[in-house]
Amino acid sequence: YVTDAQREQLCGPGFDGPVSSAVPQVVGNLYNCKVAPEQHDGFPICFSWPVLPSSIDRTYLLYKRSDGVEFNPNCISTIPNFQYNERHCIVIFDQFLNRLLPNEDEYLYMTELEIVGPLTLVGPDGPVSMQGTTWTNPRDQTAYASGPVFVGARLVPVHDDGEGMPASFFLVSGGNTLFPNSASVVYASEGLPIEEMYRIRTYYSGGMTPDGLTGLTPAMFDRYFALNFATGQKLNESSVGLLLDGTTTTVTVLGLAETGRSLEDLEEERYTPCYVDDRDNYIDIIIHVAGDATVLETLLTSFTAFAEQPGLYNPGGPGPFPFESVRYVAPASEQTFPIDVDLNRTREVTYCVHQNGTTSTDIETCEAWSADMEMQQIEQGQVFAEQINLLLSQIRASSVTSEPTGAPTAGPTAAPAASSANSLDLFHCVAASLIGLLFF
Repeated sequence: YVTDAQREQLCGPGFDGPVSSAVPQVVGNLYNCKVAPEQHDGFPICFSWPVLPSSIDRTYLLYKRSDGVEFNPNCISTIPNFQYNERHCIVIFDQFLNRLLPNEDEYLYMTELEIVGPLTLVGPDGPVSMQGTTWTNPRDQTAYASGPVFVGARLVPVHDDGEGMPASFFLVSGGNTLFPNSASVVYASEGLPIEEMYRIRTYYSGGMTPDGLTGLTPAMFDRYFALNFATGQKLNESSVGLLLDGTTTTVTVLGLAETGRSLEDLEEERYTPCYVDDRDNYIDIIIHVAGDATVLETLLTSFTAFAEQPGLYNPGGPGPFPFESVRYVAPASEQTFPIDVDLNRTREVTYCVHQNGTTSTDIETCEAWSADMEMQQIEQGQVFAEQINLLLSQIRASSVTSEPTGAPTAGPTAAPAASSANSLDLFHCVAASLIGLLFF
């Protein structure tokens, strides 16, 4: 955290300033928890195929700790992966580990995670249960021993399929503070044809921030990343065109997207350390391609991260004003990861559920159901009593009291919310669907 004086030094007067931890009441509002998560650890679990939100239940996971204790996590949610095209990861909260390192006595870590219930992923042939699968964890993989790692990267044309979320989720996500943050919005001021823009969606194991506290901005490609080509060329600067050897194709990095809003959108002159990003499990590298983009299928090979600067941190890093006596999470190490080039978007899936139980794998149908508030919703999170007045005032101010309250099972939802009790239900519902998801 930062003090009031440090916050003003970072951002100037009038800013709330960054934080790296979540208040237990907020987690309880947004996650399905057995009890309030006091001083719990956050633990992302990521899959190569997207997770069907309606199949998430904390009792479906069995956490096995190095001291022999086994338990179901206290809390579970899809948050902070709010949007329809961000569904690969779930996050759990409980007492998972401590701050010790592998060579220290009483070091605690996860030995294995077992899926003991019908947690469901969506692949190219539809939903698949993961029940019975396990993940065995290396002994040195905790946030204090090693930093986050990339687990997927794919280049596709820039598009907005699956952008957005239910209106009720928009409020709890930070709403206008964070979204929209897709490439088509962040780089709209460039005036480039959308068909010449491509995104490299990188997908990683934890929330990455510059120091564990402050936000990652769209302007930080140059600090952390480089693109590698089969020609032997490297592109590590934004706004500088690279003519690929032996071709007439020029590649220019515009910057990052899916972090937070652009300067133009925020009507600000510069990014500050108090810039707010969405801290989910995706960072998009946005490029402009002038010429034949198909050459990327053979020439764009990989990206390198953190070669020139200390790596990004999970939330809980030292921040700009670290305390000498505190052990913080470790930064990510230098890593090079291959990029799968999919110019025709062949490796994407869509799956949505209507209020009447009908399912669809068509993007236009799913987005129409979402726009008409006809998509099935599931409950996610519990609203604590002391939050009621605040939440109700936010709901009324945002004019979303006409959205259906949602139902956790198949079938028609309740009538549009009219009473304050039904309006409150809107705050902890999430659409049981995904749109335009990559599978790796």
